[in-house]
Amino acid sequence: MREDFAKYADVDIWRAFKQGNNEAFAHMYRMHSEALFSYGMHISRNANLVKDCIQNLFIHLWNSRENLTDTDSIKFYLFKSLKRSLVDELVSQNKYSSIDEVTENYNFEITPSHEFELLHKQTSLEQKEKLQQGINRLTKRQKEAIFLVYYNNLSHQEVASMMSLKVTAVYNLVYNALVTLKKIVGKAFVYILLAYLFFS
Repeated sequence: MREDFAKYADVDIWRAFKQGNNEAFAHMYRMHSEALFSYGMHISRNANLVKDCIQNLFIHLWNSRENLTDTDSIKFYLFKSLKRSLVDELVSQNKYSSIDEVTENYNFEITPSHEFELLHKQTSLEQKEKLQQGINRLTKRQKEAIFLVYYNNLSHQEVASMMSLKVTAVYNLVYNALVTLKKIVGKAFVYILLAYLFFS
């Protein structure tokens, strides 16, 4: 009988995976591969590269599962691993000269979802213009922080680890991004915007 890992906590799924449970491993892939691809595409617009890195990540995880450290947040573990893999690959391809240069310059742009496009059509021309102004005002790091905190439910501590920042810096990135959006599009509309902005 196939075990339903959807009801298990991450720490238990991870433990089962480390013990060689194929169903736990498959569950991890089903649950997180789409979000991993979405995040990876914000770092590199090369879809084939992102797919290859995700595939290699899961192959590496399976082959080295017995030696992996424990985690109570699988998504955080996978996101951080994928980011590291993509950055290493971009550096190795000589697209950037250093890891720091990748993290400062990768193309973390918004990819609106179908739902967001529908929302966009229902707004007035003035709202659309303000919305675009707000989006354009956000820095790449602000976009990444909001994406990770609000739409992938990572803690500020986890985001700080992923972005190589202090926790207070992550709080500041998110706070300043929200302040910017509220000033331009209005307090009420910004929460509607946040409901759709980063899904892809």
